[in-house]
Amino acid sequence: TNLMDADMSKALSLSSISTSFWGCSELNNVVLNEGLKEIGGSAFSFCKILKSIHIPSTVENIGSWCFQDCYGLEEVTFEEGINLGTIEGATFIRCHSLKKITIPKSVKLIKKDTLCGAFEECTDLESVIFEPVSELTTVEDFAFYNCNKLTIYCSDEDKDAKNALSKVVSPDKIKPL
Repeated sequence: TNLMDADMSKALSLSSISTSFWGCSELNNVVLNEGLKEIGGSAFSFCKILKSIHIPSTVENIGSWCFQDCYGLEEVTFEEGINLGTIEGATFIRCHSLKKITIPKSVKLIKKDTLCGAFEECTDLESVIFEPVSELTTVEDFAFYNCNKLTIYCSDEDKDAKNALSKVVSPDKIKPL
């Protein structure tokens, strides 16, 4: 619970982390290694003061509940060229400080957990930006539940993405990129 910094940049053979940082309530800074393929479910749950995280391009899977109750999380960035296909259910649930996130074009599915959506209760989330040429085809229920300040930005050319998004948010919340 007293861990403040984690630098895994030199752990080149590390390909997966699971609940490794669960409950590290003082964790403020994390550097993930290039070569990491999976960030497992609940990996950073309850890291209450973690402010930002950069996801390397090699990550292909981020598990459910990964950033649950990371109240201080303000910034999530994905390295260009990432091949992340799914945002799992409850991945960012109750990340109250998250105001803006850009979703990689490789994301095809935004899932829900049995009970919760991927960005549920991100009460300060204002902007979700989908990279142009988005491969998004499915957004499951409750993805943006209780994200009352939300505006979604999506290219007019990405008709499948806009169609999927309009099933879970009011169409007037979807704006052209």
